[in-house]
Amino acid sequence: MTNSARRFPHVSRESIESAVQAEHRIFDGRPVRAYVPNLVERRLRTRLQTISRDVAGPCLSLDSNSQSGLPHTVGDPIQPIE
Repeated sequence: MTNSARRFPHVSRESIESAVQAEHRIFDGRPVRAYVPNLVERRLRTRLQTISRDVAGPCLSLDSNSQSGLPHTVGDPIQPIE
């Protein structure tokens, strides 16, 4: 959760904790548990991006999938560097 709190400073810790718990509940009772932390992290990132947009409006964020690591406005498409 610490990484999520750093990535989404505009989202309260209570909201992040609630989102983490909600994501974990989705996988309750599933037979394969090995990948649950990875799946929760991925789904949590998407959920918190939505919450962050609602709370803060447009803001700068580092895209972990970006090859350049340069900031971009959340919600704007990332154009590849040619």
